[in-house]
Amino acid sequence: MQWCRSHFKTHSKCDILLNNMCEAFNKSILDARDKHIITLLERIKYYIMLLMATRRETMEKWAHDVGPRVFATLEKLKK
Repeated sequence: MQWCRSHFKTHSKCDILLNNMCEAFNKSILDARDKHIITLLERIKYYIMLLMATRRETMEKWAHDVGPRVFATLEKLKK
């Protein structure tokens, strides 16, 4: 198999966001990586559930349907 640049999208120039997400996830499961597979999967499940719950709590504090930064940008564009 060979990769050809002609078939890649040109607007995406950097994978820092994806790379940062992968590194953050790998760091969060670092202590579980040497465990048995069932224990590893249970800890990953616990981590994901905790992450989703924290984000839900944060979003419930938002005053609008979109995030604060997006709302500020939209308000700035209205003016």
